[in-house]
Amino acid sequence: MRSLFILCFVCLVSLGDLLGQCAMCTLNAEGSQESQAHAINTGILYMLLFPLVILIVIGFLIWWNRNKLFKSNSND
Repeated sequence: MRSLFILCFVCLVSLGDLLGQCAMCTLNAEGSQESQAHAINTGILYMLLFPLVILIVIGFLIWWNRNKLFKSNSND
């Protein structure tokens, strides 16, 4: 399970060519230099990463607790 998490994390971090721009960010990036557009893309991806990690951790904890609860009920 740990190796799956590490693999997913590495895949998310290595996707540097994603264009995660909304319409407003696209207009700002088109009028700027290439390095500024890249910085906007990177910033958007970092802003997406933390809420996604929080949701994954919460989902994993819920799954873990429910799995542990079902195992303890089946042993009784």
